[in-house]
Amino acid sequence: FGLAGDGEEGFTLADTILEHVNDFIKEFIKARFAPTPEEKQALAEKLVQKFLPTWLSNAEKWLNKQGGKWFSSNKLTFGDLAMHHALFWITWKEERAFDGVSGCEERFTLLDKYPALKANFERVSNIPEIKKYLASRPTASQQVNGWGL
Repeated sequence: FGLAGDGEEGFTLADTILEHVNDFIKEFIKARFAPTPEEKQALAEKLVQKFLPTWLSNAEKWLNKQGGKWFSSNKLTFGDLAMHHALFWITWKEERAFDGVSGCEERFTLLDKYPALKANFERVSNIPEIKKYLASRPTASQQVNGWGL
């Protein structure tokens, strides 16, 4: 599919942002699968107020270092897709990590502080195949193997 970047360096750059997304996922799942509502509230607040500003700032710097449009090879790679998925979770109104949580509404406008990252997210969102998928994506209330999406 040509999503691995150009050559070894392109692959490495795309993989670097994938690993950055993995850092987000490690923090995100703590809130999403917190055992009690109180822990979920505290973990979601920590995610939005403490973790995300640094994490997003580092992603913005990395993207700008690569030219400000794509994370690797001046084209769409799996790194951009991974970042898009994480940013979708952060900004999706129905995301279960924030279900029943208050005080985390800033997540809906957080990307405004990171213009290159926001533009990359919108660019990926508008790829016809991605746009079609997002329009038909199952809602968070649907269950797969006992877990909500």
